Amino acid sequence: MSLMTEHEVKCMIDDALKEHMDKYVTSVRPYNGDTQSISIVMSDGNVVTMDVSGLIADVLSKTKDVHVVAWTEYNPANNTGQLLMSNGTKVPVDLSAVIADAIASIVFPEIPKGLDCEAVGNLPKRAYKTGDSVLVHGTDGVCARVETKPGIFTDVRVSVVARQGYIYVNASTDVITTVQNLAQAAATVRVTLSNPSGTTYELGEPVIEKDPTTTVTKQSDNVYLIENLTQGSKVIITRPVKALAKGSYGFSANLTIADGNIFDYSTTDDYSAVNITVAEASTGTPTTSCPLVKLYSPDRATELPVKEYPGYESSGTSCFYPGSNADSFVILTDDTGYVDLPIEGATTAIAHALIIRQSNPPLLGRPIFVMSNNTSQPVFEGDYLQINSLNRDEVGIVLDVANKKLKFPAPPVPDGAAFTMHYKFIVELKAGPTCSPQIITGIVFRKSDIKPVPGVASVTPTTGISVVYDYAYGLDVTTGFFVVDKTGVHARGRVTTGLRKATVTIPKGLAYTGVANLTGQTTSQSSTGNVTLVGSGNLADNKITIDVKSTATAIDTIKEFAGLLTINTTD
Repeated sequence: MSLMTEHEVKCMIDDALKEHMDKYVTSVRPYNGDTQSISIVMSDGNVVTMDVSGLIADVLSKTKDVHVVAWTEYNPANNTGQLLMSNGTKVPVDLSAVIADAIASIVFPEIPKGLDCEAVGNLPKRAYKTGDSVLVHGTDGVCARVETKPGIFTDVRVSVVARQGYIYVNASTDVITTVQNLAQAAATVRVTLSNPSGTTYELGEPVIEKDPTTTVTKQSDNVYLIENLTQGSKVIITRPVKALAKGSYGFSANLTIADGNIFDYSTTDDYSAVNITVAEASTGTPTTSCPLVKLYSPDRATELPVKEYPGYESSGTSCFYPGSNADSFVILTDDTGYVDLPIEGATTAIAHALIIRQSNPPLLGRPIFVMSNNTSQPVFEGDYLQINSLNRDEVGIVLDVANKKLKFPAPPVPDGAAFTMHYKFIVELKAGPTCSPQIITGIVFRKSDIKPVPGVASVTPTTGISVVYDYAYGLDVTTGFFVVDKTGVHARGRVTTGLRKATVTIPKGLAYTGVANLTGQTTSQSSTGNVTLVGSGNLADNKITIDVKSTATAIDTIKEFAGLLTINTTD
């Protein structure tokens, strides 16, 4: 005999679970009278079948010869209801156990209060600091705080260049692989070197250069494990290559992070490749009178200086001096990328580069490189350092024989805001296998490192006064440099010392308070009287404060205070 209708049982369970529907239960399926059970559909899609025969039997054992007529008066506060019996009495029934059993049969993941995705997305942002930890959702399903040593981010990169991009059969060159770290965290990386297929070349024993604190382990002929690659450090792997037949030979390197507890800022610079073109060599007696190679500005409007170097010795004892304006030029690059110079007649190029780490701003009293009649100057230091023929090309100057271009890259990325980087270069060019080398010399700067001529940048305010700026230069060390960028000749330049000065004229009777803002210079001098000038002595807030009393006259004029500032008062 059916004690309750299907509808009545469903109503009973729906009411009993009302308090939990939002989090755990989505619906309750109809009562099954044959099995005396109900099915509860949980929020994760699972279905829990509950046997309620015991509950019904317990009620009937207490009511003897009467029967259940209906389910009434469910109380959600204590999970109880009333069964209406056929004799008119009501029997209370506790449904807590039914609800508890249903919930306990499913394990739900706990989400910490206040730490959902929306809350995390609203957190403030700031730069990573040493000692910080980050939240991760691990591949093992565990969420945790990750702490690293000494930082969590690194920026490792690899470059592959050839000392000569074009050689002759049975000649040798070097393939140079450089691995470096530009960010804070020390890294463990694995570099894999790839070589051309075939047997028409020979690889010599590699030479490895590294910092004393960096460890390099050769895991196979072409795989190296590099440990403790710290910020600013590099590993250079130089491999001699001898070509036995003409053709094109490709070499590459791929870099991967070997330490799982570190992140790489960018993976776009974790692969690099270079091709070496090998041609058949002719025979004959070497000469020095081969036609000069022709080198041009990018727009081909200006021919750049190329000269023979008859004193060159292949033993590597030769030193080059790029200081002559007649034989040198300057290249301005963007922050990244190449400046391509058209070239004619060159079959082989051997580049030598000397990277110069420059304080920013430059040290006081150093020579500067002035362009276009006082317009601007890049930082410039150490211009008399010679380049030796043993200096390798660490920047990647490329002779593209097929497209007749000599490609100069941007200088390396500086290792901090307090520095800039530029490089000097010597490139040995050959017009053929029987020709003595010809050379080009110069210096490469980034355009973004161009600074105003040091001295007085501005005088403010200017209301009621006049300000005249001029320039004072010492003797020119070199003059007449061509300065080229990726479009053509940018300017002419010279190396000298110089200052930007200011003359301030103040009418009689005018009280004036102002500031002369300085760049690349500083002074701690001071003066007193009707005209008071005080230098800050601080490059971070570099200025001269100006205070002129209304009683000042022409006798209070101060000329070239700190060599920079003249204050004129009129009668």
